[in-house]
Amino acid sequence: MKLKTLDTDCSEKLNNRLADEFKAFYFYKNAANFCKLNAYEGGYKFFSDEAESELQHAKKIEEYLSEWNVMPSLNPIETPEAINSYVDIFEKAYNLEYALYEAYNKDSIEILDEDAATFTFIQQFLKIQTDSVFEYNTFLTKLKRLDGDELGITYFDKELLNNS
Repeated sequence: MKLKTLDTDCSEKLNNRLADEFKAFYFYKNAANFCKLNAYEGGYKFFSDEAESELQHAKKIEEYLSEWNVMPSLNPIETPEAINSYVDIFEKAYNLEYALYEAYNKDSIEILDEDAATFTFIQQFLKIQTDSVFEYNTFLTKLKRLDGDELGITYFDKELLNNS
């Protein structure tokens, strides 16, 4: 007897999101390293936690694929682009999270008529991405008000540490 698997289209979409989650993990790990090197303790803790969160998202997708008898694809991961400043991290993180939101949203729409279980599975990630976009929007609004003021950025980092 041959075991049932996910539709090829659903499998491809989930494997693409798996690659995106690993890419996000690399980005946040790189951001944490930048913060550690530059003594942004709040950023180091926050982005270390973000990296771990992305790894957990990848693990959930791997498990879902495996439970549906699909081998998860482990694609090569590009080196994250260089970080130029503390504020640059938040701008890049916002763009990363928004791109993930768009990808999960598009997949949700396309999968809805194909596979209700996979649609439901993806909804948890769409919610996470929505919350992340809102969170980074708030961070960027606060950081842009500081207009590069190092003392203000230091205070922001301290608040990030206290709230992480």
